[in-house]
Amino acid sequence: MTPKTEKDVLVFKTGSFSTGLIYLLAALALGVYGLLIHFMHSPGEIALWTVVFLVLTMGGGCVIWHLRSSRIEVDISEVRLLGAFRSTAIPFEQIRGFRLFHSRRENHMELVMNGGKRQRIGLGFKQAPLFLTYLEKRIPNLDRAEREAELHELFRQESLGQGSPEEKAATVRRLRQLCRAINLASIGLAAWAYFYPHPYGSVVSTLLAFPMVGLVLLRRYEGVIRFYPQARSLFPRIDGAFVFPALALALRAALDWHVLEWGAFWPPFAAILAGGWLFCVVTARELRRRPIVAALFAIVFTFYAFGATGTLNGLLADFPAETFPAKVQDRHSKNDQITVYYLTVSPWGDRPAINDVLVSEEVYNRAKPGDTVEIQVRIGKFGIPFYSVR
Repeated sequence: MTPKTEKDVLVFKTGSFSTGLIYLLAALALGVYGLLIHFMHSPGEIALWTVVFLVLTMGGGCVIWHLRSSRIEVDISEVRLLGAFRSTAIPFEQIRGFRLFHSRRENHMELVMNGGKRQRIGLGFKQAPLFLTYLEKRIPNLDRAEREAELHELFRQESLGQGSPEEKAATVRRLRQLCRAINLASIGLAAWAYFYPHPYGSVVSTLLAFPMVGLVLLRRYEGVIRFYPQARSLFPRIDGAFVFPALALALRAALDWHVLEWGAFWPPFAAILAGGWLFCVVTARELRRRPIVAALFAIVFTFYAFGATGTLNGLLADFPAETFPAKVQDRHSKNDQITVYYLTVSPWGDRPAINDVLVSEEVYNRAKPGDTVEIQVRIGKFGIPFYSVR
């Protein structure tokens, strides 16, 4: 049935509570109340439990009344959400469409108004399929409409070639599987770099090169593979190839290469950041067309530039090390998700006062107050001085 006049109304019951169950609960409640009264002799206790019984009965009655009266009414002009204590009428002309949401806990939908306001409706009632069938005749399913529009946009991309829709769909499926494998591999690479960075040169080289794989795919399948598509998008996403290696590379630089003069660090860092980011923007069209994505990519690339500056400066250093002895005064560590180890040492080199130096866990466990350690200082490839403690 479809409403054709104001008098035609479709009713969908959203709550239910059987009459037999009401009688059963009432009998149980009266039985429990009778037993309580039977074993109580004080008038005050009887009065107290009588009040408690009445309050609980009234509360339960209100809940049952709400469940039995909750319903959705639909006529030719509006949707009405009715309950025991509240009712809402929404004209169809104010509804832009609806969206469906599915989870393990519950399924629900949202009516999306023209102004952006949303009205949530649970779909746990028996007549929900009929209700959705009728709604689809009156207002757009925004998820389906956006999916069709996105599919049309996806198949228009020149990088997919000139094949049939079936061939393009097969290519997209293969690219989605490829991107998923690359994203998972990037997580494995980050775990390798964090938990067991050996051989060190291979780990760092892979971290430096891995984002290039994502950049090549963004360039080769321009407009199809994306760095950060919208939620539930049909477009394959490749953000993992950049995010996880960049974070792991920055972490290794911070833990392994202890910068001595930060003033010398920032110029090469800024050069690598600006040059690399501009190269990526020129290479990937998505970064040029979506400013928000470009900004997110810039944040990720900042970590990459930090890690690249620190690790390349140390790995490619070709100046001899200068060694300074220092006596351990104390030791301490900081644990903020990642444990960082420090030794407090006597003045060394051009450091005129007692100061803290970063050390590895191995050195931290070996060095005791009163011991003498060697602090080696080197000038890196980019002119950044760094030190290590042995």
